Amino acid sequence: MTESAKLARYWGRLAKVYDDSALLAGGTYPPIVEKLKDEFGPQDRVLDVGAGTGLLTVHIAPLVAHVTCTDIAPEMLEKAKERLANFREEAAPKYKEKINQLVEATDKAIEAVKSKARDAGQSIESLIKSIDSFLAGDKEKEAGQPDSN
Repeated sequence: MTESAKLARYWGRLAKVYDDSALLAGGTYPPIVEKLKDEFGPQDRVLDVGAGTGLLTVHIAPLVAHVTCTDIAPEMLEKAKERLANFREEAAPKYKEKINQLVEATDKAIEAVKSKARDAGQSIESLIKSIDSFLAGDKEKEAGQPDSN
């Protein structure tokens, strides 16, 4: 069994109880979210690697233009999808489109992880390269330079 398969299995087993233990950590997420408000803006795109059950992801989504979350354990992403679906129902109308996009991206990540763990790593690497390329293009446009694509 590969190291990534072992990690996926480990975190997959924890998915059912992860939220309880993370929430019991007491007050961890509000300070992080407050710091993120200063770091992210409405034009930003975020890749949440190791999103787990989406405890932090649901707080990031309203702050930015788009969030893609991924995790090595499909069980964690299933929990994140449930959390995001619940959040979507409760969210103010202006956040619903962002949450819908996040749920869709989470579905894609779940399928990638479930189909082939090894390929998921390659897909994530490819996604990161695409995002880096996209962001580099945005920086060039902001600096008044032509897009190289």
